[in-house]
Amino acid sequence: MATDLIQEHSSEANASPPPFQARRLTLEEYRQIRDSGVLENGSRFEFLEGWIVTKMTQGPEHAAVVQIIQELLSKTLPVEWRVRVQSAVQAAGNEPEPDLAVVIGPAARYLDHHPAGEEIAAIIEVAETSLIKDRRKTEYYAGEGIREYWIVNLPDRQVEVYRNPLPESAAYQDQHIALESESLDLTIGDTTLSIRVADLLPTNM
Repeated sequence: MATDLIQEHSSEANASPPPFQARRLTLEEYRQIRDSGVLENGSRFEFLEGWIVTKMTQGPEHAAVVQIIQELLSKTLPVEWRVRVQSAVQAAGNEPEPDLAVVIGPAARYLDHHPAGEEIAAIIEVAETSLIKDRRKTEYYAGEGIREYWIVNLPDRQVEVYRNPLPESAAYQDQHIALESESLDLTIGDTTLSIRVADLLPTNM
């Protein structure tokens, strides 16, 4: 197995709770708060490990790369699959909002729930300042059995690839760093796509 890409960041990721009594929420409690409208102050949130976490504001490069990847995938995916952008998924008791998730369609399938488990073929996060949090999410996505998780690492201009989840240990068996000169295979249903890493890390035109 490749060297654990998130090991060196574990001490930063496991930040201590505030120095006063606090109680983590359940996913159901979070959904009740979310649906009540009390969080609607212009910010976006994720539910991670029992905490309501504010999503970071996107810089222009981050926003542009998300759209570029969405357009790339939408042109090449099998017809029955969809790309969801910055929408929630269910992942081992968490409710993150990844930048992109490739899910089985149609869109109306998710009128009463967020995608989970076998409904999700791949998740892609674009990381500019969020690498620590995005690497921590490997635990949630592996725990949910999501087969493929990519972190498009903008500062280092590489893609961190996590494959073959081990749900019982909330970890991915295979981890790999793909450089700009490489191509990556992405299996969606019965179709395997070949995607150039350089196309995920565009430069200014």
